[in-house]
Amino acid sequence: MEKIIIVKHVPFEGPGFISSWAEENKISIKTICSWDEDLPDISDDEGLVLMGGPMSVNDDIDFIEKEILWVKNLLKKNHKVLGICLGAQIIAKALGALVFKGKESEIGWFPVFLDKSIENEDLKNIFNESELVFHWHGEAFDLPVGAKRIFFNDASDCQGFYKGNAAGFQFHMETQMETAEALIENCPEDIEKTGVFIQTKEEILRDNKNFDSINSLMNRFLDWWAFADK
Repeated sequence: MEKIIIVKHVPFEGPGFISSWAEENKISIKTICSWDEDLPDISDDEGLVLMGGPMSVNDDIDFIEKEILWVKNLLKKNHKVLGICLGAQIIAKALGALVFKGKESEIGWFPVFLDKSIENEDLKNIFNESELVFHWHGEAFDLPVGAKRIFFNDASDCQGFYKGNAAGFQFHMETQMETAEALIENCPEDIEKTGVFIQTKEEILRDNKNFDSINSLMNRFLDWWAFADK
């Protein structure tokens, strides 16, 4: 992989740790603001990362509808596509799965559990049976047909999946302290809600080691996604 195309859906949700990983691996990054720019052609030596956003794939938003069709065509060609939060929902919908309001919103640090039936040995080595990860989502999705579930938890039956060169995660492993602060600043109404899986600003920002931990997970996952044969 020589380049990663980062697709942003709002200004405040960027690549976070992914930028550091790309720099370390001498991979260039091009950022596309999907609400304001045309979606580019993707070559075989480029990867695509779809970031999060507060909107839904079910909203009547022109640029989201165009992006779903664009991603659907890339998936048919088995391009390397990684979706995070909204990005994962875009991949799921492009693969024909239902995306819907989750039974619980998840905002903050909550565990996800590795599907014990997963057969991919590389992913078993990357992830532990339980991982504490960062969430900021209110929607969920069914497992797409032909995809393999990676993670689940009490709030969502499918927290992550992969199919060929594509993968999607409801949660965030790229988030750093400053990007979490940006989410809190731009989406304050989300943490003003009450719920079993909603933390306060103080709880979210309490321990920088949590961010280091998920960034380490993302580092290992990106090494596999970008370079391993699948």
